[in-house]
Amino acid sequence: MSKPGYGNLTVLLHWVTAISILFLFGLSWWMMAIPYGDYRFLPFQLHKNLGITVILFGLLLLFFRFRPRPGRLPDGMPRWMYHLAIADHVLMYLLIFVVCFSGVLSSAFSGWGTDLWWTLTLIPDSAAEGWESEPLNILFGEIHVYSSWILLALLITHISGAVFHAFRRDGVLRRMFRV
Repeated sequence: MSKPGYGNLTVLLHWVTAISILFLFGLSWWMMAIPYGDYRFLPFQLHKNLGITVILFGLLLLFFRFRPRPGRLPDGMPRWMYHLAIADHVLMYLLIFVVCFSGVLSSAFSGWGTDLWWTLTLIPDSAAEGWESEPLNILFGEIHVYSSWILLALLITHISGAVFHAFRRDGVLRRMFRV
């Protein structure tokens, strides 16, 4: 008999995506502190590559979210808590995509190209292609920054909910740890 909860692939994607997003936050603070020059190229490319990969992970997670559910929620869980969890997840998925796509668009209009993991050119150096636009770079950059802060607030809410359920020992957390 299989354990109640999400499938192993869904759990793996959840945790890899979560760790990647937290790493992206740390990387962004570090890379913005680096003085302008040649040394900024590597952290910015890593940030862009990981952000694009998070888009792919997010799409896979959405696909698996519509697969069979992990089972009933615990008895006694208030409906408002259930609806709050749904709203948190919907907003997190939405913001993950907004953050990632606005970052890609900001990069596309910045004049710097993007090679996915240094192998596949996704965005050529836009200066050569005529895509460089400072106003659009600033617009999408601001969307990227502000939506990142909102995402961080939602992540804190999400983690707080997980800690709450851990203390309640109501079985909700067990579904994402496969224990």
